[in-house]
Amino acid sequence: MNTDSGYGRFFENAGIALAAAVPAGLLMGVILRVNMSIIAVAYPHLATGFHWISTLMIILGPGLGVTLTNAVIFSLLHNRLPRERRAKAIAYALFTLIVYGTPFLLSNPGGELFGPQAVLGVPLFALAYAFNGASLSWFADGLKDWVRANPMKRTRFAYTSCILLSVPALAMLGGIVFEIFTEMIPEIRNNW
Repeated sequence: MNTDSGYGRFFENAGIALAAAVPAGLLMGVILRVNMSIIAVAYPHLATGFHWISTLMIILGPGLGVTLTNAVIFSLLHNRLPRERRAKAIAYALFTLIVYGTPFLLSNPGGELFGPQAVLGVPLFALAYAFNGASLSWFADGLKDWVRANPMKRTRFAYTSCILLSVPALAMLGGIVFEIFTEMIPEIRNNW
């Protein structure tokens, strides 16, 4: 399978980024839950308790869903990022922090981040967003090396990942863009 054309290389990179979003997203969901637990331990009067269904929803929604969306953006920016693995991970971590983290923290959904827990919550969630960008970049580079080592079968894996994961990723991206304009920007205006 020849992927030397521009479109072939783009779809291969998109498939790799989307496949890398699965472990990075699951990891992000767990980190978000751990952050919430740390805040709950530090401020028990604000805690609502532990629920398995809530944990699953955090791992799948903000964890996996947002990371799939992040993978779409990563695949578009892939060629503009530094080539060295560590530099690429750091650059994309900063990009993710600025693009996703800043509007989230400024809009402060539900008012949960301000108040006494802000001192702990804001840095924890900012680190989670930065870690999400770095882990997505790191997993994508690892998968890219794996795909390029045996091009025939593994390129099919990249294309299959692109086909299967692009629909939920694009749906999430549309939802996030809609939410930015209908909820986050008005909340930022209200808070500031």
